[in-house]
Amino acid sequence: MTLTEKYEAFWNDIILKLEELIDQKGVESEHSNSRVLKLENEELMYNLGDSHYVTEISKTALVSESGYTYGHCAIDIEQLCEIIDSFE
Repeated sequence: MTLTEKYEAFWNDIILKLEELIDQKGVESEHSNSRVLKLENEELMYNLGDSHYVTEISKTALVSESGYTYGHCAIDIEQLCEIIDSFE
């Protein structure tokens, strides 16, 4: 298996786990009509740039305190994993 294939498989595992957690523990977003995981630990509210921080995570995006959405790749993959792991 190439490194690219391993990375893609790992990324798919991350998204599957995120979807599972949202289905189990998700709540309604403050900014949209979708279910999200709301971050309560400020240490995990990573900077998204322009003084915006992750406060919610949906199946498709990171959401800032102002409701702006960013792709999951807006933070390091390690940070994304830390956020997801915090809900286990």
